[in-house]
Amino acid sequence: MIRKHARRLFSRYASDALYVYASHFRVHSRLPDLKHPRSFSDCMAFRKLFPHPVFGILTDKIRVRDFVRDRLGESFLVPVYDITSDIESFSFESLPSSFVMKANHGCEWTELVSDKDSVDTELLRQKARRWLAQNFYDTHRERHYKSISPQIMFERLLTDRGQPPKDYKINCFRKNGILTQIVQVHSDRIANHKVNFFSHDWTPIRMDHGYPSAPCNELLRPDNLRQMLAAAEVLSEGFNFVRVDLYSVEGRIYFGEMTFTPGAGGLRFNPVEMDEMWGSLFEPDPSHFSRHRISNMSCIGVTSR
Repeated sequence: MIRKHARRLFSRYASDALYVYASHFRVHSRLPDLKHPRSFSDCMAFRKLFPHPVFGILTDKIRVRDFVRDRLGESFLVPVYDITSDIESFSFESLPSSFVMKANHGCEWTELVSDKDSVDTELLRQKARRWLAQNFYDTHRERHYKSISPQIMFERLLTDRGQPPKDYKINCFRKNGILTQIVQVHSDRIANHKVNFFSHDWTPIRMDHGYPSAPCNELLRPDNLRQMLAAAEVLSEGFNFVRVDLYSVEGRIYFGEMTFTPGAGGLRFNPVEMDEMWGSLFEPDPSHFSRHRISNMSCIGVTSR
């Protein structure tokens, strides 16, 4: 009890820098090196403290839709039924029988509703109320979340044979003009969440972040993999690193989100050497270097276009 209370006090009153250093040490058993970052985790710690302003815009699940629409087109966007910041007066009766309720300003604030008649909409309202009352920045001190105006959005529920579709998270790295893409496939998220990693040509990569892997013969190469990689390349253009999340439903590609600090820098790499390997794939940005006075900018966001 005393330890939990101490953690709560620390989380509430510690400075952003102290919090990031402490949380990094708790996960990785070492402090982050922000002057000479070499690991992916170090780069994410830096980004949490010194995000590029565009990160907040594109992390916002509502505002990013304009970016996707401009670069890829409307067809890649999941249809939205409604958006509100006033959940108290929102009418759930206006929604179809199935939908997804999510918050635009946080991570994993999502509720899947397959049959509206079988759920208590007042419980949904309570959940949305809690989301709206929180600033996701407080969770891990990812500063680019701090200025996002909280709203609740209601989207079409995507299904694949009655189940949530696989989530194709495409990690896009750039260095010296070379694009490297590592595909992270999340499957069976409800019953037995599994995560697998593949290269751009669907060669399995032996690594994990703590989740079990599905047998590779159960994850066939998607017929539209090339199109998904191309879409991720377009959306990631101008960034040293960003993770682009996509879904494929009946051959059609839908955009999920863009993530600039996956796992808030708290991903545990197995084998641990992969942490440094991922960190080696970033391209430095001299303009950001002068702005933040950090000698190595290999982990920061937007390259010149």
